[in-house]
Amino acid sequence: MVDIANSGSACRECSSKSEAVRILNEKDLKFLETGCKDVHLKAGEKLFMEGLPYAHVIFLKAGFVKVHMIGPTGKDQILKIAKPGAFIGIQTILGGDINHYSATTLTKVSACFLKVDIFKELIVRSGKFASEILKYICTEELNYYRRFVDQQQKQMNGRLADAFLYLSDDIFLSRNFQMPFSNIDLAALIGSTREGVSRILAGFKIEGVIQMKDRDVQIMDYKKLKKISEKG
Repeated sequence: MVDIANSGSACRECSSKSEAVRILNEKDLKFLETGCKDVHLKAGEKLFMEGLPYAHVIFLKAGFVKVHMIGPTGKDQILKIAKPGAFIGIQTILGGDINHYSATTLTKVSACFLKVDIFKELIVRSGKFASEILKYICTEELNYYRRFVDQQQKQMNGRLADAFLYLSDDIFLSRNFQMPFSNIDLAALIGSTREGVSRILAGFKIEGVIQMKDRDVQIMDYKKLKKISEKG
């Protein structure tokens, strides 16, 4: 069940503010609080759904979210994993009237839901706020370009190695982590099938590259995993 609370003065007191919000002056910060809701969700809940009208920009304070889109064949494709500090939905509010993708929690999540009209007004009011948002969008887009090229040009073992490096280096910042989703979702992340992922994953285990027990992952040979990624 979604748990929503009024932010009150939480924006001023919150220690999880984005860089864009940290630079707001007192007047704009109070304005932000008029359209900010503190939301807590369980794993597996929808933040928003593709094809439906948008209402909020979401700032992720804690937990992990998968951002995904349905392709022309009806297959669900994971675009990225959002981690704390991510904005979700900015591209949608600047590019149409509906959500162009979906966002679903992978873990328990704490997030700020910012009303779209408030968010847009802050972009107009504060050049510094707008600059930070633009910087965030550009960084995200460059990262997406890199992942897109890798996914198009690498073989499946290279793409699966990239996925483990992505989770280790970008998401969890650790070589030991808990896989946040099933092999079906892992396949959707790299554009493969569950059977293909299971086969390559078994090979990684035999070669001593990674070790998995249930969803607990330990990268045993980081250099070898990097080499598999580089060879593609």
